[in-house]
Amino acid sequence: MDLTQNRYWPFNVLPLERQTEQQRREIRFLETAYQAGCKPYMFGSQNFGAAANGRAGEIIDRGCRGKHWEVLLVSAQELIVSVHVDDFESAAESLLRWLRGDEGAEIVENVRDHLFSSAVTPSGFVLHSQKAYASGPDGTIHVSRVPDLG
Repeated sequence: MDLTQNRYWPFNVLPLERQTEQQRREIRFLETAYQAGCKPYMFGSQNFGAAANGRAGEIIDRGCRGKHWEVLLVSAQELIVSVHVDDFESAAESLLRWLRGDEGAEIVENVRDHLFSSAVTPSGFVLHSQKAYASGPDGTIHVSRVPDLG
């Protein structure tokens, strides 16, 4: 099996009694995305993706014993948002919300309590095509368009 190629769902998995809780979460993501009409897949050993309606995204395992996942959200071949979260379920929900049409700032707000901060992304997220900043005592994210530099 070539781990660099996408394996599109459905594919064979371990019997339920041999699956870990993490594997059950991963399969639940694949099944949910598939049932919603998306095209979910797995690549590598614990990386996932899905596409639907001109949008796509991937969930990348960044290590830390299952406590750091990066979610890359793409629209029309452009990276819109990357979010770093501390659990797979938040990562999966972020990708599924994106595929259903939620905007990047909405997704970041939804996972605020699960953001994973690091030296590379101290805020836990990057809105690539938008400028985001926190303001006010409630920490609400306000978004404004960045002018096209092209």
